[in-house]
Amino acid sequence: MARSKANNGGSKEPVSITIQQTVLTRLDRFCLKHDFDRSQVIGWAVKNYLAAEMAKDPAFWESLYDNFDENVIL
Repeated sequence: MARSKANNGGSKEPVSITIQQTVLTRLDRFCLKHDFDRSQVIGWAVKNYLAAEMAKDPAFWESLYDNFDENVIL
């Protein structure tokens, strides 16, 4: 299922990156197959990478659990 192309309320800024041609070819095929554009896929990839890095920090999970516990009504 294709993801929404909505901006999700965030502002955007153009950036310039360098990607190997072989990766770019695969990215373009993926985008064509799923009706995405390069910016969407690269943006999602960066967000997923940052989330994975944050998840490696035990303090992240403690904060998340503490926030969850504060919002649970027993």
